[in-house]
Amino acid sequence: MELSIRPATRLDYPSICEIFAEGETFHAAALPDVFRVGDGPIHTEEFVFQAIEDEDVTLLVADEGGEVVGVVHVVVRRSPDFSSLVPRCYANVESLVVGAGFRRRGIGRALMEEAHHWAAGKGLPGIELTVWEFNKGAIALYEELGYTTAHRKMWRSTSL
Repeated sequence: MELSIRPATRLDYPSICEIFAEGETFHAAALPDVFRVGDGPIHTEEFVFQAIEDEDVTLLVADEGGEVVGVVHVVVRRSPDFSSLVPRCYANVESLVVGAGFRRRGIGRALMEEAHHWAAGKGLPGIELTVWEFNKGAIALYEELGYTTAHRKMWRSTSL
């Protein structure tokens, strides 16, 4: 079937919730002390509809034969107003999820490439994201797309 990457519509809301739920379950299984599977949708209709309508946000879906099989959510961010930081504006990938039965087929890459086009079309000089260390598949994809590590967030238990 033919894959298309397109902006999400309000009608995609149930499918978007299903895809995000898969990501939620994946993260909760890997780090149950950090993530949990909620009782309802990870995002409300209001949140998704606002993302669809906001000029500084894109919510793109991967559509294969009329079925939403992946989602990327990208937001324009601005650096905090600190004297030690250069003022800048950039795109931030808030989340990228591809349905479990559709991974390793180039869908995540296609979603990210369209996110790159969106950011470039906004005149943004860069795109950033956060990825958890356990997510080796995502890290490999991002590195293949030219991403490098800019900083690290580290943690440890206080029970040591």
